[in-house]
Amino acid sequence: MSYEKDSWIVSAVWGRIGAGVLALGAFVLGIFGYTLSPEEQQTGLVLVTGLIAGVGGMLAIVSKVRESKKVK
Repeated sequence: MSYEKDSWIVSAVWGRIGAGVLALGAFVLGIFGYTLSPEEQQTGLVLVTGLIAGVGGMLAIVSKVRESKKVK
């Protein structure tokens, strides 16, 4: 079984997931009457972006490990 590289669309999907997490979080908080200041929104954006980057990095490492096992 040969290894097939992920297309650029995977990166776009991860970006959409991050935007979805932020939108759903704001929606849920709004339902319960919470509001976020612009500073809090920026902090949340940095937090979610960091989390998604970490998950993406872990997936890249797992992908390379799986690729190296397939080559052997």
